Amino acid sequence: MNKKIASELAIGILVLIAIVLGIVFWAGGQKVQTPTIKDETAGWQTYKNNILGIEFKYPKDWSCVEYTGAQGLICQSNKHKQEEDANPNKRGDVAMGYTDLTIDINPTSAKNLNEYYKSLPYDPFDKDGTDIKLGEILLGGEKAYEVILGGYVSNYAVVSLHKGTLYSLKFLARSKESTGQDEKSILSTFKFTDSQNISGGGNNTQVNQKTNLIAEDTNIEIIHKYYSLLSFKESLQEAYNLKLEPEVSFQQFEKWYGNVEIAKTDNLIKIGEGQYKLKVDLIEKDGSGKRYDVIMQIINGKIKTISSVELKNDISGEVIFSSSLKAYVAWNDGSESVILEANGNKKTIDEIKRPNKENIYLNFKDIIFSKKGFFLTYKKLGWEGFSVSVYDIKSGKIVYSSSFSEIYGFTEKEDYFYECNPDGFAGGFVNIISVPSFKIIKDLRGDKLVYNCSGYDEKTRSIKYSLIEGEWIEGHDISYEYYFDSDRVLEKK
Repeated sequence: MNKKIASELAIGILVLIAIVLGIVFWAGGQKVQTPTIKDETAGWQTYKNNILGIEFKYPKDWSCVEYTGAQGLICQSNKHKQEEDANPNKRGDVAMGYTDLTIDINPTSAKNLNEYYKSLPYDPFDKDGTDIKLGEILLGGEKAYEVILGGYVSNYAVVSLHKGTLYSLKFLARSKESTGQDEKSILSTFKFTDSQNISGGGNNTQVNQKTNLIAEDTNIEIIHKYYSLLSFKESLQEAYNLKLEPEVSFQQFEKWYGNVEIAKTDNLIKIGEGQYKLKVDLIEKDGSGKRYDVIMQIINGKIKTISSVELKNDISGEVIFSSSLKAYVAWNDGSESVILEANGNKKTIDEIKRPNKENIYLNFKDIIFSKKGFFLTYKKLGWEGFSVSVYDIKSGKIVYSSSFSEIYGFTEKEDYFYECNPDGFAGGFVNIISVPSFKIIKDLRGDKLVYNCSGYDEKTRSIKYSLIEGEWIEGHDISYEYYFDSDRVLEKK
């Protein structure tokens, strides 16, 4: 190679090095745009319950409360809580549109979901069934079914079977298409904690709004679990194992509780460090029932019964209108009655007689006097629903009864009674009833579907509700307001 070629080659190499170094220094001075991933659950709360064996995140403006006497919980947004609190007759229920999430937890001997559904006495997914299977997804890293739970009303749900326990997450959304980011984020953060073997569940599940029990009190969770286990014969050994110092052998324990169909707790209060007082109803398979006044202590996760006294006679749900007028639910050796006491005279308005197999799951709730004290309303709850009855105190008769009235009551003049059931898929109803004839004079639903009800406004003497015409689509409801005095319905923009 001659000197000229070598010189040119050297110059070329130096130029190339200079270009490369220039690019490197230029790139180093530039800001690199890296993709950002939005955390949809930032600022959310975390629910963790080792007794129920679950953990998940939920929005910061939600609250989650466990069932009393059953395995499961409900979660409710502040918005829906305010709507519910606006009228005390509303009940927090996913189907009614006031509860955003319900989680039911029940034991099963099935090894997987397919085996579980085959064990049922009917196929919920066949052409005559109430449910629709949409497909399969992962929940907590395990296979789960996406379903539409039908029947009384439809809801989108995810069902999973984990280690002998069936988990059902039922959302407010009526269809998969109407689910949003909140539902997706809850499902994506859901975990099985497996801290304890979960077994339990309950029939006739109710929420104790008075005690407002929360997940942080693990002692209360243990009490709930214990009585839930008593409702299943196959779970009695696990219930027995929760006792700190069993008073009797397991064989005797099984004789005591082997025929229990449902164990219900009520009026649970904390009376000392680790000590709790509550009432317990044990309804057996033959329809007979016993009530106990129980005091127990939780020591290192185990139950010690301090006292358990059978109550042959008891009262609950007492409502006092005046010094001479009150009403309550009376317990008499297993039977329950709604009692009206006026001027010292007692009268039975309605009753649930036991022993009676047909009355196992029935009980009375929500006794309310009308504003002037002329009428009394109350609910009779059952396995699949409830009824509302109106009692005329002057005539001494039940003058009106209706099923599934979620929102109901009298106007302040007691010249009208109103009732509403926002059961969209089944139609629902918004009815105006005349008083004292108690005849339906206005069917405000017409041929539409009832989406929501907001209760009675005393200032304007009106009720607000919303309807959907045609196909059920979330957010396509139209708001209306009915005015009693002018007998007019106005569409609200």
